[in-house]
Amino acid sequence: MSKEKFIQNIQFINDLKLRVSYGQTGNQAIGNYLYIPTFSTASNAVFSNIVYTSISPTRKSNPDLQWEVAKQLDMGLDFEILKRRLRGSIEYYIRRTSNLLVNLPLPASSGFTGQIQNVGSMKNTGWDITLNADIIKDRSFNWNVNSNLSFYKNKVVSLGPLANIINGGEAINGGLSIIAPGLPLQAYYGYEIIGTWQSKEDFTVTKDKVQPGDVKYRDVNGDSTISDKDRIVLGKPSPDYTFGITNTFSYKGLNLTAYLEGSYGASLLYNSMVDAYFPVSLRRNKLAEPYLNRWTASNPTNDYPSFVHPVAQGQRQVNSKTVLDASYLRLQSLRLAYDIPISGRAIKNLSVYINAQNLVTITDYKGIDPTANSTGNAVQRVDFSSYPFTKTYTFGLNAGF
Repeated sequence: MSKEKFIQNIQFINDLKLRVSYGQTGNQAIGNYLYIPTFSTASNAVFSNIVYTSISPTRKSNPDLQWEVAKQLDMGLDFEILKRRLRGSIEYYIRRTSNLLVNLPLPASSGFTGQIQNVGSMKNTGWDITLNADIIKDRSFNWNVNSNLSFYKNKVVSLGPLANIINGGEAINGGLSIIAPGLPLQAYYGYEIIGTWQSKEDFTVTKDKVQPGDVKYRDVNGDSTISDKDRIVLGKPSPDYTFGITNTFSYKGLNLTAYLEGSYGASLLYNSMVDAYFPVSLRRNKLAEPYLNRWTASNPTNDYPSFVHPVAQGQRQVNSKTVLDASYLRLQSLRLAYDIPISGRAIKNLSVYINAQNLVTITDYKGIDPTANSTGNAVQRVDFSSYPFTKTYTFGLNAGF
């Protein structure tokens, strides 16, 4: 575009390029032979003193199974302006995926729990912005900023004949997330805690057998009892946006590089808090804060229940106290290097450096790390006693011969 006559006369534009692309791809990252039935050995049977080994079907065939189909449109603008001191790109994409491979639940009378079928569709949209700027460019002192910002939105469009799919997760059996049209993929699905039942409250407003100090859940449908129908979307595992900023300063032979990263809008299930509310074992090591600040007659708080009858209302593990905001800002790396002036035939250049990783994280997340994920699944995140990232300091010497 910068070669067009109507742009060539604009002084501050050095380069301008428009990019548009469209493509269609399939998804081959699926298991092999899912379209054919499978069998496994079952119980032995004895007829006329002869032992027979039986087999039973374990997967229902689907000869009509196909690959998923993804159609994507990309539009981008690359630019260099202000004597090329500011460079970058702005890109928008929209991706529609159809023929989603879903393990569709089947009635138990069929002899199977589900069947892999092509149903439903999903849409992903987003913006990717990169900027590289020479803030100060001098013979002795330079300051460069390299940054990126990505906005991302995911939405399930259709599930075919299904209204929704509720999935379990790591150590969560009662349902961790929901897949439903209009919602982000694998949105956290559970109960909203609105406080703690207090001694002077009117207990006739509920049909549940609760007492002072018990968890008070929000009665979404207003039927005076808490059930599966009162579950709501509590968050999503994918962030609204992520970003990274690298600042590089150089003064003569001294160089300082600082890299910050972060994300906003993602949630994470904190399993240690699940175990505080619904302990697997009362002798198990637990978080101190909830128990030290629990409800008592002399401390009628709404922050935490009494924990005296933790499972009296059932184990509602996914709730607004266990699904936490995982937004964060982190100083990921800091590097200071010095180029030692040297002249000689043996050593051409020599530099010394010190590097630090994972220095500071700013977040409201109560767990060890807001980026933790014990499932290995990018679309269903659980912090299940994840090992934390450690601070790392490195000192080194680089020599060129």
